[in-house]
Amino acid sequence: MMPNMFRLLFVVACIGIFVSMSVSVQDIYSKNLTTPRVSNALQVAAGGDHTCAIQINGIVKCWGANSSGQLGIGDVLTRGDEAGQMGANLPNVNLGIGHTATQLSAGDSHNCAILEDYSLKCWGNNEQGKLGVNDTANRGDVAGEMGSDLPTINLGTGKTARSVSAGVSHTC
Repeated sequence: MMPNMFRLLFVVACIGIFVSMSVSVQDIYSKNLTTPRVSNALQVAAGGDHTCAIQINGIVKCWGANSSGQLGIGDVLTRGDEAGQMGANLPNVNLGIGHTATQLSAGDSHNCAILEDYSLKCWGNNEQGKLGVNDTANRGDVAGEMGSDLPTINLGTGKTARSVSAGVSHTC
């Protein structure tokens, strides 16, 4: 009879510990739910030394290294390594009037986004023509290259993009 009593006490003690832990985890979890969200990102894409995210409204923001214009904001300044550069202070990637992104892929130092109309735009380092715009000039590293000045990728008559993947020196 005594071993069964110990089993019962052991089970009761374990249940007590579990309930105590559950309350602690619940308290922590509920506190985290009230913490303001940093972002409302639908998708995040990480490149060689930069990161981009699509927000729930389809706007793209990129941060990190920017030596080739891969942040898509018209300069080559790094973002996110100093106070006050993130959040509302981080510029949006200009994809053109009325355009929003639905999918994003980051290569080593370039990015491509599928837009709401299934067109495709790419920016950043363009060595070996990885942006698909029939030249090797970087896009997004100086003013006037983004938005409606950033060409859509010609995939062929009547062809649209459903998925995109960017690598180190290529895009598919």
